[in-house]
Amino acid sequence: MVTLPQDVQPGDELQYSWQGYRAPNGGDPIQETEFKGVLAVTQPDIEHGAVVTISDYFQYIKPIRNGSAIATCEINGYTSPHALVQVMLVSPAGETCDEV
Repeated sequence: MVTLPQDVQPGDELQYSWQGYRAPNGGDPIQETEFKGVLAVTQPDIEHGAVVTISDYFQYIKPIRNGSAIATCEINGYTSPHALVQVMLVSPAGETCDEV
């Protein structure tokens, strides 16, 4: 969920990005997990926050396994601080979520 700045209007474009990393602290990038998306903002997004989606779990999320990702958003010249996200998809048996 992305809280939008007050000056955002319906139709403005929210650009967002995601990059997966092997290390839990955002180190050692996994190149094939880089994702960029654009969301046309709606009035409900302004009122309640925008929901952004990283499409294709198998390409952009699963390869991270146990690591991290950094997400950023940009709209109307405002760039959000980087959000470091912990990604843990591997069970103690070594299986990923979709394999359990």
